[in-house]
Amino acid sequence: PRCPHYRACSPYQCIDYPLQVEIKTAQLREMLSHHLKYPADDLSVVPSDQVWSYRNKARLHLLRKGDAVTWSYHEPGTAAAYVPVDSCHLLSDRMNALFSALLGVLRDLKIGWITEATVRESLSAGRLLLLLAGSPPRDVSALRAALEERSAALGLSGAAVAGSGRRLSLFGADSLTEEIGGLSYSYGPSSFFQVNVPALALVLRDLKVVPKGAEPLLTASEVRARYSLMAILRGNIAVDEVAISS
Repeated sequence: PRCPHYRACSPYQCIDYPLQVEIKTAQLREMLSHHLKYPADDLSVVPSDQVWSYRNKARLHLLRKGDAVTWSYHEPGTAAAYVPVDSCHLLSDRMNALFSALLGVLRDLKIGWITEATVRESLSAGRLLLLLAGSPPRDVSALRAALEERSAALGLSGAAVAGSGRRLSLFGADSLTEEIGGLSYSYGPSSFFQVNVPALALVLRDLKVVPKGAEPLLTASEVRARYSLMAILRGNIAVDEVAISS
């Protein structure tokens, strides 16, 4: 495994990626055929071209031991224990750099009220969004100035704090935009959005729909479809959006 904390971020790291694909394909076939009674013998899975640095969201807990502070993931299976994290190979260099810089700011300013940080990334724009969790004091001007000063170098579009029943904008934007398959998606730091952006769009090329014994209903050089895997696993075989190029 590339990450020493791999059990917390991705236990599959101890298995070569081609074998991961085989295992996950078998699991998906079992879920569809056994639990949903949907024929899946011919199911094929397209491997991702991007095995590392693909996640566009990370939430890390701030772990404090005396004067030392570090980021951490929750220990698997519990919300009360943590695994220290220096950097994570499932995140981009840009995201890891922001977490590292933020830790330096918290140390320099001796900020003790922040408990967690969530970072979102737009892969198409190369921009980041930061949401801090904790109970902020009335005066956060030093934190605001430190983050805004570093924002250009870090690719940080905006930052906010959530806690004590309120949300406080520190500076900049409160959302990101992702461009996928000719479509634009806008989302905030707390919004659900597919974390493996490269695998979000399903692309079918040279598609032809031909009913048995009839003329083709549709021919297209490329079809991009957006779907929900969770909806499929609940038995709802549906496609949310389709873009066709002929």
